[in-house]
Amino acid sequence: MSGRRKRSRGWSAKEDADRPEPHDLDPFVPIGFRIGSFLLFPEAEIGADITNNVLDTRFDTRSDVGPEVKPKVRLDSDWSRHSLGFEANADRIWYSEFPIADVKNYQMLMRGRLDVTSRTRLSGEIEKSQVQEGASSISITDIANAANSKLIEEHATAGIEHTFNRLTLKLTGIVADYNYSDTTDPGLEGVVPFADIRDYREVVGTLRSTYEFQPSWAGFIETSINDRDYREPINVAGAVPRASGRWPESICASPARCSAKSPRVGASSSRSTTVSARSQGRFSMAI
Repeated sequence: MSGRRKRSRGWSAKEDADRPEPHDLDPFVPIGFRIGSFLLFPEAEIGADITNNVLDTRFDTRSDVGPEVKPKVRLDSDWSRHSLGFEANADRIWYSEFPIADVKNYQMLMRGRLDVTSRTRLSGEIEKSQVQEGASSISITDIANAANSKLIEEHATAGIEHTFNRLTLKLTGIVADYNYSDTTDPGLEGVVPFADIRDYREVVGTLRSTYEFQPSWAGFIETSINDRDYREPINVAGAVPRASGRWPESICASPARCSAKSPRVGASSSRSTTVSARSQGRFSMAI
């Protein structure tokens, strides 16, 4: 079988040469629109959200339905070295009976990679997003205005990676700012701390050491430092400064040259709680 790509009908020789290689598994994977040395990937998902508890309450639940639109656009460079990408997406739901629960989420980010040498790479990312919490949030502090509570996140990431034969070291630093919308009760006087007491800045430093035992398998050890600084000095124990720090470590083995969905061997634990029950059904069409 010849390794040359068959020319597509209706494409010129230059346009065919500029097209990305076809996907081996999914023949319908988006190939994007070429804009100079960049590829543009527009996407939109249109559907409906049907829920039996639109207000996320434990008692006296209310049903509602509303159209949902999720636009997304991504612009990636198609360079032999270095990379630069931009992405923006949003999620908007308009409920018919309870517009106070309408969803207005968005995210914008820019990321890049600088290939200093074949073994050394610098990377960076900046991002801003808004997520509507809702009354089911485990950390909500103002139930009366929960539907209007929003979390605005801004973060900047910088990293450096270097490969020494089979050993690869990657150092990553993240500075993130989490700002919850300030809600107030007009029936109360004075300074009343609502959602604002959760605002904080987080600094994370991570060092990952990866060793390639075989071309298809590698193991890594990762250590990180996490520090949080809360803006408001109020907590359940009284008016004292709040801050936290932790130093988690993990050991894992995974395929060295596989995708993020490839199998991994490791250990983790998590715990979560909720204050309400909610069932949802979604119908969507991608265009």
